[in-house]
Amino acid sequence: MLNKDEAIAHAQAFLTTQQAGSLATASLDNQPYSSTVYFAFLPDFSIFFTTSHSTKKFENITVNPKVSFSVGVGPEYKELVIHGTARMVLDAHERDQGIAAIESRVTSPTDEWPVHAIKRIADGGSALFRITPEEISYLDLTGKDQQDSASKYFYRLYP
Repeated sequence: MLNKDEAIAHAQAFLTTQQAGSLATASLDNQPYSSTVYFAFLPDFSIFFTTSHSTKKFENITVNPKVSFSVGVGPEYKELVIHGTARMVLDAHERDQGIAAIESRVTSPTDEWPVHAIKRIADGGSALFRITPEEISYLDLTGKDQQDSASKYFYRLYP
């Protein structure tokens, strides 16, 4: 078992290996919607993502900002789940922070997503959103006997 600081470090390291996650939103009449988004993150687990103004997720967030974001992989089974509030980034300093986080995801000259996302933000073709976590959970069964209780390896990182 990991202590909380170790679990946070493991969860952050896990996020650096992933480019996309699943974003769940809900409409004003509570109809659920899930979509894959490319993301960047800060050490406090704030998540940045971009989307066009014409997407369902953009529409849903503007009427109901409560979201769930998750990243998971197998077969070792790691998962990070964030419940929080999403909002469009309008402040110039915060936008620069989000763009810097996205730029940090560029790992090779052939990476198209980060470059494309930044360009679309700059030309107004996409909105930049930030998810502020209200609850963060991490599960890591790497190297564990998966017949054992997974709850032993489930870590609440926040609050």
